[in-house]
Amino acid sequence: MHSDSISPNAVAARTSEAVIDYVAKTPDAIGFIGVSWIGNKEDTSQMNFLKKVKIARLESTDRPGKFVLPYQVNISAKSYPMVRDLVYTLKENHKGLGEGFTDFMAGEIGQLIFKRAYLAPAIRNFYVRKVRLRE
Repeated sequence: MHSDSISPNAVAARTSEAVIDYVAKTPDAIGFIGVSWIGNKEDTSQMNFLKKVKIARLESTDRPGKFVLPYQVNISAKSYPMVRDLVYTLKENHKGLGEGFTDFMAGEIGQLIFKRAYLAPAIRNFYVRKVRLRE
C-alpha cells in the first residue's frame, strides 16, 4: 500500500492471537485470522479463543441468503466467500528441487499437511468401483 492507510479506524496486530484479544475487548471490532487458528476442536487454546469471540457467518457464494462458517467443506466447495487459491510458480528450467517440492505437495502426504492446518486440500481424483457384498 506504499505507506497509505486503509482507514483511520483500521488497526493492525502482530499476531493472530493479538487480533483475537483485540476483537474480544473491543465491542464493534471485526478481525481477520486464518482458519487454522480456530479449526482444531482438540486444542484448548483455540477453544478458549472461541469463548472470547464469535466467528462470523458470511453469505454463501453459491446459495444467496444462506450464511456459512469457514469449515473445510465450505472452503473446498468455495461456498465460503473468503477463499483464495495457493499458487506455486516454478521457475526452473530443469527437473530439480522445485519440481520435487511441487510433486511432494501435490501428493498424498503433502496434501495431509494442508488438511492438518485446517485448510482444504486439493481435490484428488477418485474412482468408483463396483463391489459385491457377500453376507
